[in-house]
Amino acid sequence: MNDNNLIWEKYINEDYNRNCTISIDIQPEYQNYCNKIMNNFVNFLNTYKGDVYYFYNGSDLGIQDNPNSISHWLLEHGVEEEALNKIIFKEKTYGFFRNFMNLGMDRNDIIKIIRYMVMNQIYDSRDIEEENWISILGDNYKRFERIINSDSINLPDISIGHLKTLSGCYLIGGGKDQCLSEFRFLLEAFNIKYKLINSLIY
Repeated sequence: MNDNNLIWEKYINEDYNRNCTISIDIQPEYQNYCNKIMNNFVNFLNTYKGDVYYFYNGSDLGIQDNPNSISHWLLEHGVEEEALNKIIFKEKTYGFFRNFMNLGMDRNDIIKIIRYMVMNQIYDSRDIEEENWISILGDNYKRFERIINSDSINLPDISIGHLKTLSGCYLIGGGKDQCLSEFRFLLEAFNIKYKLINSLIY
């Protein structure tokens, strides 16, 4: 058994059962970034037994990638046909929390905002009233007032209820400090457990 097989045996035979994986933006559009993890990713897909929820950026963002083109790309890299049957493709957008992230808002405060927005069915943070901002952020409101008034965050069109069913999943893909980080915010806001596989993150 070679070293790569030993790596995947470690994940597959862990004491805890992680029967699904969430993959973020491993796609042709970002192949220059994905290249460093592709050998590991191919080995993982070919040996992994669970479902893979494969989030990608597509036509909504003017990107040509789609399930057919991504599947063909994976086959070219050595993914087996049988492994493709475990993939469930989900198109998404990106940048939904990035503005507040880039402007320096604390991680815990962004999570509070996400929870409030989901619970109150608010999809654009500009629709939150000032009194509610104070309720959400407490003493930090004044500290972040400039950020709140200068930009916004938006909820992605992703079912939180469905994500909750994936609790305990692996989380892989990238970019580590961009889309993957945003997805981590979403999962952590609702206590959805996940485990990062660092060798499958770019």
